[in-house]
Amino acid sequence: RGYKDKIVEDRGRVDQIVEDMRKGVVDVNTIAENLKTTLVSGGSQKQGAWGELLLKNILDSIGFREGEEYVLQKVFKDDEDKDQKPDVIVNYPGKRHIIIDSKVSLSAWDKYTNAMDERTKKEALDEHIVSVKTHIKNLAKKNYHSIPGLNTLDSVIMFTPSEQSILALGKHYKEIMNLGFSAKIFLVGPTSLYFTLKTVEYHWKVE
Repeated sequence: RGYKDKIVEDRGRVDQIVEDMRKGVVDVNTIAENLKTTLVSGGSQKQGAWGELLLKNILDSIGFREGEEYVLQKVFKDDEDKDQKPDVIVNYPGKRHIIIDSKVSLSAWDKYTNAMDERTKKEALDEHIVSVKTHIKNLAKKNYHSIPGLNTLDSVIMFTPSEQSILALGKHYKEIMNLGFSAKIFLVGPTSLYFTLKTVEYHWKVE
């Protein structure tokens, strides 16, 4: 095949990926919106369960199948023979894996979005920022990316079910992302999770 043929083929793949992503984002946003009320109004335990359900729904909407392209809460043993149970392991061709853990704490975020005055809004946002940082640090301590037998990225995806709760971090966004990168934690919401998984899938296929 000539070089031009290769260019046309690659462009076709990219166009298909973009179209898949566009359709997938619509599905993901619909799922997230449908579960939003329950997520923010429940307690931490209820939020956690619904966050995991949303994560599962997103993977299903991408076309991943439970037990095939992904598994839920599979128990592994670490180097110290302690149990490790990530929320999701995504299986890619070539025995490659991505670890996703759902971390939900939207109570402060709910206070922020419903605040009627600037003082309450600022206090709620500060509380939300502390919560996100705490989740990152706690997830980093689990060292999921070092689980024996898994060929993973050198990081773990931390999923939160509200994209806006990430975007609203404002001037603290860069600081929190840097905290995540240094701890090998990648923070994503529903839409960015979809893009992340499809991008990794595409690059690994190219390899």
